[in-house]
Formats: sequence, structure tokens, C-alpha cells
Amino acid sequence: MFDLIKRHRLLWFAVFVLLAAIVSLAMGWLSWQKFQASSDPSRALTLIEKKSQPVFADDLSLDSLGRALDRNLEFLAGREPEMIIHFGPESFTVRQMLKSQQQLRQFIDKPVSISALDQYLQRHFSVFEAGAGTQSGKVLVTGYY
Repeated sequence: MFDLIKRHRLLWFAVFVLLAAIVSLAMGWLSWQKFQASSDPSRALTLIEKKSQPVFADDLSLDSLGRALDRNLEFLAGREPEMIIHFGPESFTVRQMLKSQQQLRQFIDKPVSISALDQYLQRHFSVFEAGAGTQSGKVLVTGYY
């Protein structure tokens, strides 16, 4: 057996180098895929189908949501109306985002149950998964646009 290895040492070395190259290329490809996902905004968020959307049951008061909307509306008002903002594969203008957030603000200004808010959000908004495809944990970040 060792005699066979000695005689074909160059062949075994070539096989080893080839396997090492394949492993290195695979590791490089995986790293590149991770980099692509982190550097390409369209891959950072994935649109969730309507039938798979979570139930929205915010445990904070609607007053806090209203204050958050007010701050966001103030921020958006300072931007160019036709500026494009990307959410995963979708794109929206600042004008569209202002309109939808103003409508949500008007909706929560009147007394509304958490159930009614959930139905409103399900009907009028798209839900995106952040960090789609990662297995590091679960988090739900909300932004109403």
C-alpha cells in the first residue's frame, strides 16, 4: 500500500491540491453570496405573501404609534417627493410613503381596536421579512409605508 502511495506521490499530491482548491472555491462562493445579500438592498427584504403575514397585535398604545408616525412624516416631508426608496424588490416614492402614512395616521386618530388595526394593516400594507433567509433568530421590524 505504502509502495503504491510512494510511486504515485505526484498523483496523490495533485488530488489533494484539487480537493483543497474545490473547498476553497466553495468557501469563497459562500462568502460572496453572503456579501451579495448584505450589499444588495433588493435582497435585504423579502415580501411576505398576504396569506403568510403575521397577526399585528402591538402591545403599546396607539398613541406611541401615532408619535412614531408623526416623526416619520416629519422626516419624509423634508425629502424630495419623487425620491425613490427601496424595500426589497419594491420601490416607492416619498410621495407614496407620505400618503400611506398620513392615511394610517388618520385611521388611528379615531378610536380603533387592535383587531381593526390588524385588519387595516393586512388590507392596505405590504409586509417584508428583514434578513430573509438567515437562521440567526426571529425579529419583526415594522415600518408603515
